[in-house]
Amino acid sequence: MTKTRPRHDVAEVAEVVGSVAGKAGVMGDDMIVTGSTLIGATEALLAAGALDVYAFATHALFAEGALAKLESSPLAEIAVTDAVRIAGLQRRS
Repeated sequence: MTKTRPRHDVAEVAEVVGSVAGKAGVMGDDMIVTGSTLIGATEALLAAGALDVYAFATHALFAEGALAKLESSPLAEIAVTDAVRIAGLQRRS
């Protein structure tokens, strides 16, 4: 995907590159703060025909309200490293 930043802390998906119809989408990012970019990208992939969308990130900062927003989003699953401690988040083994 390509994205633009029309203003600070705002990202918009410009286009999905390639065919994702009938496939699982997997996105990686360096950092999740609000989750808005991941949610917008997920919606774009699903609109382009992806079956499910999974995401991973190195740093999960999760600003206030981000976890609730991500949990109610159409993302199938999110995996993050433990580079930043997340209070109250259960760890999978």
